[in-house]
Amino acid sequence: MGSSTYMWVLEHDREWLPEIPTFVFTHRSLEAANEHVSFVAGDPVDHRGALESAAGGRDVWVMGGGGIAAEFAGAGMLDEVVVSIAPVTLGSGKPLFGGAFDLQLTGCERNRDFVVVRYDVQGPLTSP
Repeated sequence: MGSSTYMWVLEHDREWLPEIPTFVFTHRSLEAANEHVSFVAGDPVDHRGALESAAGGRDVWVMGGGGIAAEFAGAGMLDEVVVSIAPVTLGSGKPLFGGAFDLQLTGCERNRDFVVVRYDVQGPLTSP
């Protein structure tokens, strides 16, 4: 996850602390919430081996905003996107990704007050 997401979790939901290896991509000097948190900097591809090793054969879950997700997608390291849409009206916002990618809708479901949509990542946008 990115450092903004990590800081938000610590400020708003300290009961949700990682119980599995968690890598926080940041250039800031932060304190680990527990022994499962590690801090890394650079491109996701630079840490692919460590991420896959820590996952132990499971999927690697990228949590947070569009910046970190776009970095993983740009490196060809993002297969699926799951977006939870909250019932909040915002005056402004940020794009889902910091770039243009072809996404294919694969599912939509309800999780309490949220709509959860799933997309397969096809790759960088090739046509407008």
